[in-house]
Amino acid sequence: MMPEAEVSAFLDSNIVLYALSDDDSKRRIANQLLLSEPCISTQVVNECSHVLRRKLLWTPARVAAELEIILSVVKLQNVGIDQIRSAWTLWFQSLRQSDRRHGIGRRLFHALQRRLAKWAVD
Repeated sequence: MMPEAEVSAFLDSNIVLYALSDDDSKRRIANQLLLSEPCISTQVVNECSHVLRRKLLWTPARVAAELEIILSVVKLQNVGIDQIRSAWTLWFQSLRQSDRRHGIGRRLFHALQRRLAKWAVD
């Protein structure tokens, strides 16, 4: 029998941003989640950087310093084009199932099917 793989919670950018927010209740819950050594993706790091710089007007140095602290307690999952294409494939499969149940437009369905076939070859 193979050992069970360790599964980490995946946190999205909202949770990371709550950990850095001024809202005590949201920050407390987010920090508890961060203590469980969760996984975040490079996309989450980029989204948080953008929000902290553009919406909250943090300096680049502050953004980097705070996100480095977050990075020290999480597992980072690099998201590259292969992972993005896999996500598209899963999305397409869910659309196919939805089409069977709800009848999405045939033209959209076939256009997505052609695109995914092209990506699979690239």
